Amino acid sequence: MYLCYYFLITLLRSDTVTPVIAAPTPVRRKGGIRILGISILLSTVLFHAGPAVSETLLKTAFQESTPKFIENPGRDSHGGICCDIIIELNRRLKNKAVRITYPEGNPFLPWQRTQAYLENGKLDIVVGMAKNRRRLQHYFFSEEPLYTVRSVLARRAGYPFRYHSFADLKNRLVIAVQGTKTARMLLSTPEIKYTLALSPTTAVQMLLAGRGDLLFYHDLGLAYIIKKNGWSDEVILSRSVEEYDHFIAYSRRVPRPVRHMLDTEIRLMKQDGTMATILNRYR
Repeated sequence: MYLCYYFLITLLRSDTVTPVIAAPTPVRRKGGIRILGISILLSTVLFHAGPAVSETLLKTAFQESTPKFIENPGRDSHGGICCDIIIELNRRLKNKAVRITYPEGNPFLPWQRTQAYLENGKLDIVVGMAKNRRRLQHYFFSEEPLYTVRSVLARRAGYPFRYHSFADLKNRLVIAVQGTKTARMLLSTPEIKYTLALSPTTAVQMLLAGRGDLLFYHDLGLAYIIKKNGWSDEVILSRSVEEYDHFIAYSRRVPRPVRHMLDTEIRLMKQDGTMATILNRYR
């Protein structure tokens, strides 16, 4: 291939062609032979060089957080709100040479490792991340939020409770899911008694079994679990305790034009109702 480039440059710089049989003086040819040679060599170079526009691949990973990502949800190998958002973004970006990819087999990573990989560039984007002070120092975030998350308190049907402020939680045993934002909020409030569950589903089961008075978790997860297990008449959700948005987080290595392209599609998905349709599948 490099020889092709050499001969191409030679032809472009020369107006003479020396015949194979030596002649007393160089013979000047008309442009036809030179143009033919350039055409043949240029075709060879372009064939080996491949397509002019290469596809931009954005590496991501899945978080073990239902219903953002659901492992083995049934007929499909993966599902969930953020998985559906990725599928829809890829469909819309198909003609723009941008595609979100994830490892085949097991795309799930521990949350702390996911954040570290995004920071060091092993991952390019993470779909469904809340902003905080530290993250804003290390990542870019989409201009448009994907959806709003609400921290709520769940109670058993018939249990007398009305939420006004965190002070209402005193003298009650509150269940939280280990390692979550809501659990950290309880840990920072010493006057509130709490117990930890290993998973959201286990937390709801503990609530129904009377092993706690209230359950503190986000509405997306609770609504999905309650609907999936047919507990709508047994578990009641309070009004919002706290609200925050989830965004796409970008590695700082992702170019601004690519970020702008995804931001535009997110905005369009919200405007045309696609985002609402995705969210309603899991509520």
